[in-house]
Amino acid sequence: LLEYVFGPGNVAVRATVEMNFDKKITEKKLFEPVLNEEGIIRSIQELEEHFSGLGAGAEGVPGVEENIGITYQDVDQEETEYERREIIKNYEINEIYENLVEAPGTIENISVAVVVNRDLNEDEKMQTSNLVESAVGFKPERDNITVEGITFDFSLQDEINKEIESSRVQREMMVKRGLLIGVILLGATLIIYNRWNIARKKRKEEGMMFVPEEISADAIDLTEEKDQTLKDIENLVRKRPENVAQLLRAWLVDD
Repeated sequence: LLEYVFGPGNVAVRATVEMNFDKKITEKKLFEPVLNEEGIIRSIQELEEHFSGLGAGAEGVPGVEENIGITYQDVDQEETEYERREIIKNYEINEIYENLVEAPGTIENISVAVVVNRDLNEDEKMQTSNLVESAVGFKPERDNITVEGITFDFSLQDEINKEIESSRVQREMMVKRGLLIGVILLGATLIIYNRWNIARKKRKEEGMMFVPEEISADAIDLTEEKDQTLKDIENLVRKRPENVAQLLRAWLVDD
């Protein structure tokens, strides 16, 4: 992405990502009180009191001590009515169970360093940093982005390129030289064979008679002479290919 802005080869980026591959399991058991009578009732107790008739209703604090030594005054009997109701509810405590499993492979930190092959002002650094943050999903509490402008040193790369080019040229020269030697050897062989064949036909036409033993000996001598000639030509081609090429051109002109 940044090469479209600063040009190919003018940006170097290195990123380091720290990841956690531990599997984490968290279990929680929470207790919460019951609010607004919303919950599961564990037990309920109801108490109802009802009195109707002549006399005063129950008054005072219940208990033995309060009733010892108490005298009652005579009062006019009149009809009274007393009623009391009490409900006690016991609720189950709210229990919440949580079982959280975090999958392995979470990113703990991302560090990115960006170097541009020229000086950058603060605005350019900020813009470049914003691009990198958007690309990596930057989180301030977790990640770190650094952008600097420094001129690159290509001297080592230039030397490597020169060595590569020199090796390529040498390989091409070796291939061309091998092809030239092969062509020269082939041409020399064809010319020698052609001259030898012409001479053989010429002797045959002149009606030269040979003894079978002599023919066999001459054939052997010609074969050995031919092999030795080819070896001499091959050595000459390897040592002086330019001279052999000139000689072949001269023979072709003569023919």
